[in-house]
Amino acid sequence: KDAGWVIQLGSFRHQKNVRELLDKLENAGYRAYSRPVDTSVGKLNKVFVGPDLRKEKLQQALPHLKELTGLSGKITEFKV
Repeated sequence: KDAGWVIQLGSFRHQKNVRELLDKLENAGYRAYSRPVDTSVGKLNKVFVGPDLRKEKLQQALPHLKELTGLSGKITEFKV
């Protein structure tokens, strides 16, 4: 069963950048979180908006998120 969808906004090395982005998103009314990931270039933190059960709702948010953050997000499946 689908758990839902999220928008992946970016991957960041520095926790300060993650915190600033999360604050900006939350102040604009978005639910947002970060998750650490191990990559070929070391440990990064991915920032996500969501999750939401309706993919269309997230697609409608993409233009505003781009305007707010300057980042082009991509919609991916939410993994618990």
